[in-house]
Amino acid sequence: MKYIISGTGRSGTTLIHSVLQRLGVSIGQHEISLGEQGGVGGYRVIPNMTKNNDNYKIIVQVREPVETINSILKSSPSDFPDLGLYKKDYEDISLYALNVWYEIHIKLMENSVLNYTLNNLNNGEVTEKLINLFNINHSEMEFNNQIKESFKGKSRNYRKGGPNLSLKDLEKKDYNLVNNVYKIYNKIENANKKTQSI
Repeated sequence: MKYIISGTGRSGTTLIHSVLQRLGVSIGQHEISLGEQGGVGGYRVIPNMTKNNDNYKIIVQVREPVETINSILKSSPSDFPDLGLYKKDYEDISLYALNVWYEIHIKLMENSVLNYTLNNLNNGEVTEKLINLFNINHSEMEFNNQIKESFKGKSRNYRKGGPNLSLKDLEKKDYNLVNNVYKIYNKIENANKKTQSI
């Protein structure tokens, strides 16, 4: 069984891919191919990565919604025909990006084996699960140190320029959608915190 870590664009897949590679996981080329143990890439590239291979399970990596939206809007958001999402249908591109965040996570989580946020990852709350799923031959301490170092380093997830919308800005645009988005985000983050404290 292979495992694919996925999420929206700008969700930190480059970070976890580089960490897994350094820990010796056969993880393929980011957003291009699968290795012996799986792969890492955003939602839109899963079909190309897997091709005719259906021997995989999804792990969902989730970034905080406002951070994700601001990062997506610093580039050009993609259309998602399979989800019925097209930029041309939205007068407000930030609402389009928010809908993308919501619909992609709903779709990915339908059959996922693990969901976690970047905060869960950085806090070591999913370390044991990832080590077990990918059969990593390193201690939790070594894994967490690699994660911490990656978070400290410069990341393409933190692009300059573009909009800098706040939560209040988004709530003014569509309060109900924002509320539904944060229900998903908070549920995932809190579920992993509870597991960690047991």
